[in-house]
Amino acid sequence: MNKAILRSKFKQSRSELPDFQVSSLSLEIANQLKKLAWPPINTLSTYKQIKKNNEVDPEPFVNWMNKQYPDINVYQEDTSGNFGLQAYDLIIVPCLAADRRGYRLGYGGGHYDKFLLSQTRALKLGLCYGITLVDELPKESHDIPLDLIAYEGG
Repeated sequence: MNKAILRSKFKQSRSELPDFQVSSLSLEIANQLKKLAWPPINTLSTYKQIKKNNEVDPEPFVNWMNKQYPDINVYQEDTSGNFGLQAYDLIIVPCLAADRRGYRLGYGGGHYDKFLLSQTRALKLGLCYGITLVDELPKESHDIPLDLIAYEGG
């Protein structure tokens, strides 16, 4: 399947999640991430959840990271896709879908791939729901794999 068809399919799957389930699954994903051993994190880049798209909310995990690393500098992508101009230790990205190899399917703008390409030292973490995690997505030469994919099941 091509990416456009997959985007449509996964958008439909996510649109069917009620608000309470989005919140519940976001907390479960944060709880999965709390179990990991994290290296010292000084700078973190994250996204702001687009509620109408039923994205995984990164805030429960980011709030926990703030408690673990009180001196952490958290930068949130603004609505124009501006990620800031620095290097990050941890980058949290939304995934419309993801595969077990670490590749993500986004909305098709390519701005995360451009950003991640410049962040060679950062740990790249994608957040998705189990219903959008698949064995393999189509991969293009410009796609940047993530180091970790977190979902409610692991």
